[in-house]
This record gives sequence, structure tokens and C-alpha cells, in this order.
Amino acid sequence: MRLDWKTIFILLLIVLSPFFADAALQTKEDSLKQIFQSTEIDSEKGNALLQLARISNLVDKEKSIDYYTQALQYVKNESERGAILDTIGLYYLQLGNNTEALVHFQLSGEIFEQLNDSLWLGKIYNNIAVAHYWLGNSIDALNHYQNALGIRSALKDMIGVSRVLNNIGLIYQEWNLYKDALVWHEKALETAYNLNDTGLIAYSYSNIGQCYENLKNYNSALESYRTGFKYQVQLDEQNLTNSFFSLFFGELYSKMNMPDSALFHFQKAYDYAIRINNRNRLAIANYNLGKSYFEINELDLAKEHLNKSFNSSVENNYKSLEKDNLFILSKIAEKKGKISDALRYMKEANMLNDSLFNTEKIAKFTDLQVKYFTEQQNQENLLLKQQNEIQEIAIRQQKLKTRILIISGIFILAILFFIARSQISLKKLSARLEKSEKELLKANAGKDKFFTLIAHDLKSPFNGLLGVTEILSENFDELPPNQIKKLIFELKKSVTNVYSLVQGLLDWAQIQTGKIEYRLEKTDLFKLAEEVTNQLEASATNKSITLEQNIVDNTFAIADEKSVSTVFRNLISNAIKYTKPGGWVKVEAVKKENYIEVSVEDNGIGIPPETLKKLFTITEKISEQGTAKETGTGLGLILCKEFVEKNNGKIWAKSEQGKGSRFVFTLPAAN
Repeated sequence: MRLDWKTIFILLLIVLSPFFADAALQTKEDSLKQIFQSTEIDSEKGNALLQLARISNLVDKEKSIDYYTQALQYVKNESERGAILDTIGLYYLQLGNNTEALVHFQLSGEIFEQLNDSLWLGKIYNNIAVAHYWLGNSIDALNHYQNALGIRSALKDMIGVSRVLNNIGLIYQEWNLYKDALVWHEKALETAYNLNDTGLIAYSYSNIGQCYENLKNYNSALESYRTGFKYQVQLDEQNLTNSFFSLFFGELYSKMNMPDSALFHFQKAYDYAIRINNRNRLAIANYNLGKSYFEINELDLAKEHLNKSFNSSVENNYKSLEKDNLFILSKIAEKKGKISDALRYMKEANMLNDSLFNTEKIAKFTDLQVKYFTEQQNQENLLLKQQNEIQEIAIRQQKLKTRILIISGIFILAILFFIARSQISLKKLSARLEKSEKELLKANAGKDKFFTLIAHDLKSPFNGLLGVTEILSENFDELPPNQIKKLIFELKKSVTNVYSLVQGLLDWAQIQTGKIEYRLEKTDLFKLAEEVTNQLEASATNKSITLEQNIVDNTFAIADEKSVSTVFRNLISNAIKYTKPGGWVKVEAVKKENYIEVSVEDNGIGIPPETLKKLFTITEKISEQGTAKETGTGLGLILCKEFVEKNNGKIWAKSEQGKGSRFVFTLPAAN
């Protein structure tokens, strides 16, 4: 058959077109380099470097990364800088350099967090999570996936939602929670079908197949892989996903005891990995080839591939893959009789395994689950607010003739919202006022009862005073001196009791009216306790009671020194009063988290259970005689409660009748 000149010309064009394309590409690259070198304007330099980076990406990603990195020196716009850093991270991810990918994603994320750009943050959080996942940091990966899911859900980015759902499922797979993982992947598949997105459908089926494979449901796994591959085969321009499916088929056939089929697919995965120049894919392919050769007892070939995979894993920080290689290398060494090498490989593998998944990670995983489900609503509210801001920006860009109508609508809605909010606020205010009124009535009733008790207590000593003074005034001349002395002693005792009662009542009244000024500052509890115990040492000695002050030096709280000193004095005095001769009273303090717990403990007579319930209650005035018949006002513990609460603390008591009591109060700790 003879060919005419037109046919020959067309064939020549077909043959030479790649050469013409390369020449055109080189010409374009040379032209951009000339622009970069000749201009002094930063924006023009940056633009030239960005174009060089995009051209180079077609043939050499590492060269493209270099151009993008240079461009960062000249690009001033923060949003554009963030996008460039994200692109560099993606290229590193495609090259299998996950550590550098993570660094650049994090730098990009910092920029978009400052810009409060939710759309970009949803992408960046997902990319950071992917890098963490491939580095074996599954906890960090899950945390960022959950952040990405919240943002993308709020923005109605359902393509992003499907991807993140799949990625969260992969984390659960890594933790061997395959049934939980299956739930996430099926949600992702449902979303992908709703979108009619062929690529996402294929990706979801591949992950579902992995779950079934790990659950040993091999027939369902094979069906899922075949369905996914059918959707993907027409879309995969660079064979990246085909390398994944070849890997999945190989692993599945290996588990189904079909080594020839497994080797065929692992070799295909290896070829794809070389074609796309992906370090991670190549390391995984070498591992699987080595494992397969080991299973058919080709030990030298197995070791060759496993060593390549191991070296790449160490170089690129693929911890999980490094561990898997060590386990197989250990088995090879054992088969070859090299026991010391086998033990060394096994020891290193076990150490890596322990570091990758331990009790601490399980605890963190649980915390993340709780955090995700309990804070999800708050996060959605925040993201919806951000979405509203994005919508407002979009509204400003609409056509002029529609703005008046939109602004009018917003104004009307704002008025309606204001009216509705006012009605809600009035209802809430009314409810608060009603509650406050009930509390006030209850408080007033309590205070009325309190004053009734105080009046009764004042009346009794005054009756005594009147009786003694009447006897003295009418019978002074007839009374013997010793009887007069006794009556004067009783008079002094009654006056002292009345004074203590009135003083306590005045202190309480000042607290209620807010006339006491509290200076909450750094206070030395050791110093206060020392001063009070020194003052009360004589009272304790008179009753042969051991008074121990065990608060250590440099115990500081944020408190009002004067009121806390009064609390110490009341509690220690009470302890001495209700402790029998020969007993002990201990004052101690313990630092707990962000507060200090102070206790005054004795081995005295204790408090009956029915009385213990009424302590610190204003409506139940309690005053019992001490072990030496000492009297009290019954106001001490009420004042203690008021003072402690004013110092942002709490007070309570524990007691067992016949064994002693322990009064405890807390104060905020000073840093």
C-alpha cells in the first residue's frame, strides 16, 4: 500500500509532537528565567517563579518545589503564601516525604488561622491529618480530621466531607476497630453516591474492602475491590489509585493462599510506584514483594526487597512500615539459622510496636472521642457564624439592582430578631426576678428566725445580769464578802458572754451589709496559723492539750488576711473547747490542684450526727458547753462560713461522736 504525502506528514507530526512539546516547554522555561533575572520588581519575580513551578511540575516535582520555595521570598500576599505552602506540602506528600509535607501544611495552617479563612482551614486540617497518618501519628491525625469534618460540614463541602469520613475510618482501621471503621466508610460511600462522584465512590469501596479483608470476610472484600476498581480505572490519569488497588488485590490474594496472583498484583503496584516516583508507594510495594517471596521460600529475593523497604522507611520516617519489615527480616534470619540477627530484628520491631500504640494513646483516643461528641454542637455554632460572614462577603459582590432589596430584607429580619430576642430576654428576666424574689423571701425568713434566736440568747444573760445587780443593790450591806465576790464573778461572766454575742452579731451584720472590705492578695497561711496558735497556746496548755501547727512555710493562698485569721481563731478555739484534757489539736494544709485545703482536727468529744447536719446554718443556732464548761455564742461557725465564701472557698466538717472532729476549708492557691 502506498502512502500519499499527506498521510506521511500526519505520521511525522504524531511521531515528532512530543519533541515539539518538549522544545516548546523548554523555550517557555528559558523565557521565564530571563524575565526573573532581568526584572527588579518583586511581584514580577514571584510571578515568574510560580509559572516555572507549574511548568516543572509536569516533569519534575522536586524542581517544582524548589521554584515554589524561591517564590515565597517575593510573594507578599498572606493568603497566596498560605496556598503556596499547601501546594509544596502536597507535592512532598506525593513524593512520599511526609515529614516535610507536615511542616509545610502546618505553616500554611498558621497563616489561614490568622486570616480566619474557614474554607482553606478545612482543606489544611485534612492535609495535616493525612501527613500525620502516614507518619504513624494516628492520634494527631484523628484530631485534625475531626476539625476538618466540622468545618467542611458547616460549609456544605460534601466532597470534602466524604474524603474526611473515609480518612477517619482509616484511623479506626489502624486501631483494629474494623466494624467502627466500616460505619465511617459507608457514610462516606453514601455521600459519594449522592454527589455521583466516581472517584470518591471508588475510594470508599477500596476502604470498605479493607475492612472486610481484616474481618476475614474475603469474598465481600474482593467484591468491594472489584467494584471500586471498575469506577476508578477510567479516572486514574497517573495510575496513583491503580497502585492502591493493585496493593489491595495482592494483599487479599495472599491471605486467600493464592501466591501467584498476589505476586502479580504486587509487581503491578511496584511498577506504578516507580512510574509516579512516590517513595511511600515504592516502600510499601517492596515490603509486599518481600513478604510474598518469603511466603514461597525465596529468602534472598525476599530479603532484597525488604531491605529496600526498610531503608526507605527509616529515611522517610515510615514507623509502622519499618516495624513490619523488621518482623519479616527476623523470620528470614531465623530460617537461615542466624539466631542473633533474628532476635535483634524482633527486639527492634517490638520496641517500635510498643511506641506506635500504647496505653497512653488509647487514653488520648478516648479523650478525643469525648471531646468530639460533647463539643460538636459548640463547634458547629462557631462554624455557622463563620459561614454567615462568608455569605455576607458574597452578598456584597452581587449586582447593584438587588442590593436594596437584600439590605431591606436584612433590616426587617434584624428588627424581627430584635423583637423576638427582647421578648425572650423579658421572659428570662421575669423568671430570674421570680427566682430572686423566692430566694429573698427564704433568706429573710431565715434571718427572721436567726434574729429570734439571737434575741432569746441576749435575753437570758440580761436576765442574769438584772438578777445579780438587783441582789447586790438591795443586799450589799448584809452580804458577806465572799458572796459579793462570787456574785461579781457571775456578773463579769454574763457581761463577757453578752459582749461576745454582740460582737459576733456586729461582725455578721457587717458582712451582710457589705461594709467589710476584703483585700484578696497573696497571703502566707503558715504565718497566719503561727500567729493564731501562739495566741491560743495558753488556752490549750491550761487544759493540758497538745496544739500542733503543721502548715509548712511558703504555703500561699489568694485571700483576705484578716478574715482568714478570724476563721483560724474560731476553728482552733472550738477544737480546744471541745477536747478533753490530755487530747490534741492539729492544724494542717495540703495543696490540691489550684486550691489549698486547710484542716483543724481534734480528738475531742465529737458532734452528734443530728447536730452535724445543722452546722453553718443560720436558722439553726448551736452552742454547746465545752469539756471545761466553756460557753459560746453559737455565731462562730456562721461567721466562718461567711468569711470562707467571701474568700472564694468552701467549708465543711466531719465528725464521729466520742472520737473527734475535723473542720476543713479551702482557699484559692497562689501561683
